Amino acid sequence: FAGAISDLKKNTRECSVCHNIGETDQCDICSDQNRDKSVICVVEQPLDVLAIERSDGYKGVYHVLHGVIDPLHNIGPEEIKINELLERSNNAKEIILALNPNMEGEATCLYLKKLLKDVKITRLAHGLPVGADIGTLHCLTWVRSRAVRAATSDQRAAQSLRRCRGKMAVRGCATIGVRWPRRAAMGCGAARRL
Repeated sequence: FAGAISDLKKNTRECSVCHNIGETDQCDICSDQNRDKSVICVVEQPLDVLAIERSDGYKGVYHVLHGVIDPLHNIGPEEIKINELLERSNNAKEIILALNPNMEGEATCLYLKKLLKDVKITRLAHGLPVGADIGTLHCLTWVRSRAVRAATSDQRAAQSLRRCRGKMAVRGCATIGVRWPRRAAMGCGAARRL
């Protein structure tokens, strides 16, 4: 057991491209030729990469900042991997800012938007989670979800429901329409309550 822990420390390194944690100089994601290298998803920590990869829907690459701008804790832009992101942004068509929606994450996003002017910058959607009860929402969540609302489309909703059912079948979850027929239109959020 002690040898395994020692090997873990010796073999763990930071990816030279995205700064994720891996066992080689370039992580598996950066060395994957099937990934779209023109789309970079910026995250705060390596664990955020794992969370997004579990969704199995993102096919771009990542950039791990290893923190966010936090003046209260003396963490400025120099202490996180922003300069490395600026170097990589020359070849990018889109940069997705997937930082936590707290004060530090918002400040970091604003700072990055000011620096990255020659590339399309997008953010993850804010608002209502699937399966949420509107009566228990924080007021800021309601304001944000109302500000970025989208028109409904029966075709888009049907596609989303088919995708959710397919993923749940692969992961061994119950089928939505069988266990909760009343909630079938809600999407995969209803099935996550199993």
